Amino acid sequence: MMFNFAEIKENRNEILIVFLGSLLSFYFPSLGGIRIFDFVSLFILIRCCRNQKIDFTDIKELGVFFVFFVCYVTISFVISILNNSTAIHVPRILGTYIAVLYSILFFAFFIRNVSGLIVGVKYTIYLHALFFYLQFLMFRVAGIYIDLIKPITGNESRNTGGQFSIDTSIRASGLYSEPASYSLFILTFMSIYVYYKRRIVFFDVVILCSVLLSMSASGLIYLLFFIGVFFFYYSKSHLWHKVIAVFSSIFIGFFVWSTNIVDFEYIFNKALNYKESSSYQYRVGNTEKVLSDLTDSQMIFGIGYANMDVNDDKGSTYSALFIEQGYLLGGVFLLVLFFLLVSFRTNVGVIFYFFLLLMGTHSFSQIQFWIWVLSILIISNHLSNERKIL
Repeated sequence: MMFNFAEIKENRNEILIVFLGSLLSFYFPSLGGIRIFDFVSLFILIRCCRNQKIDFTDIKELGVFFVFFVCYVTISFVISILNNSTAIHVPRILGTYIAVLYSILFFAFFIRNVSGLIVGVKYTIYLHALFFYLQFLMFRVAGIYIDLIKPITGNESRNTGGQFSIDTSIRASGLYSEPASYSLFILTFMSIYVYYKRRIVFFDVVILCSVLLSMSASGLIYLLFFIGVFFFYYSKSHLWHKVIAVFSSIFIGFFVWSTNIVDFEYIFNKALNYKESSSYQYRVGNTEKVLSDLTDSQMIFGIGYANMDVNDDKGSTYSALFIEQGYLLGGVFLLVLFFLLVSFRTNVGVIFYFFLLLMGTHSFSQIQFWIWVLSILIISNHLSNERKIL
């Protein structure tokens, strides 16, 4: 059964914490990358920590990382002040400090409640997929376009544009403002879920198909790597099941192609001509040119985390990191993140996929990013302890 109501009732707080922390596209009001629903998630998290006996000695190893991170962000804030000529985005700094508090509480609460974390992640994925298919099927079957973002935020979802319109076809995105963001979320959280259970079942396939139906070119690329890493490399599924899955995927792919449910020509053209797409321009754009226009010290240390002098070409995690933090500080952060994952004995395939997804729009000013990172660490710790027992 997809929705187990007894399980939902028992883990309602865990589900709310994760789900509310995933509502990235609900922009109003915000403190940097922290949305209003993040504050609600934080409130529930604080209440849960107060009601349970939380052992904060569990966060010793993680505490060292966050001491480093707070110092890191503070140094970058000082660099912002030194380099800035337009405006300083102070709310972003404050929001990031709140994200640190959230992360410490999140880790302390879930490190001994792994089952609750997985239930929270699972139903968060199910809910987002449910809203995606609602939007997709309402348009395909009834010809009714539902914008799930606009009634709440006043901002329209980017489901149309170019060859897409509400009169012909749309690219569904559910509770996210655009298909690429939805696809990135699904694959990010599915990486958590499958990492824990080590197998992919029917409902997982249905959810992963939504990435294909979103017609996100970047989502399709991430999906192919997801299948390679989590199904063929990491999954415990029997070899025969994997062979059946391959032939089933070929059959489904042929059916989707022949019925034009997905415009593969659009996806392939967008992937091949990626430099011309607005998505690429937002994520990467002229990052090399932006970096070449910086001074030597700015290339090394960045323009600063809260510096508003450069607002474009910072859509991907990597481009934002190297523009804001420079090659030295940006490289240090990535190395520390890598060693943090290794210290928790994270699977090498999962580490590879983690850094691949940083090509997307993840940001360490966002709660969703830290839910992802901390969930991977918590599961790695859990699986490592299981191996010791065996």
